[in-house]
Amino acid sequence: MKGHVLTNEKLWEFEKSLREAEYEAATVKKYLRELHSFRAWLEGRVVNKEGAAAFKIYLQEAGYAPSTVNTKISALNVFFQFAGWEECKVKFLRIQKQIFRSRSKELSRDEYIKLLKAARAKGKEKLALLMEAICLPQYFIS
Repeated sequence: MKGHVLTNEKLWEFEKSLREAEYEAATVKKYLRELHSFRAWLEGRVVNKEGAAAFKIYLQEAGYAPSTVNTKISALNVFFQFAGWEECKVKFLRIQKQIFRSRSKELSRDEYIKLLKAARAKGKEKLALLMEAICLPQYFIS
């Protein structure tokens, strides 16, 4: 099977390149951690597009959140670009952004009343008025 080998020397060159490009220390550390994790998962196999795609599937099946999978894939793709292994890059997972919050996060009418009473009991009249202005249409207008 055609592919590349992820060596310690290549990782060291990548780290050096990131530091020269003035990446934040935490970013360098994270990228290297993700690459070491990928290399461990490879178990000696060569690096190629199929392997990178299989790693992405493995991460999903292991229960990682889509945003976490994308962060790990980002580290791999940055390395692949550095190494000249463009053919190994994989696409990110599509993440559907929620425009509105879920209903489960909405306050009940009783919770709303408790918050208003608590604000007023602490002398926070402006806060109570603000909550009324924001919540009033939802709780009192049909």
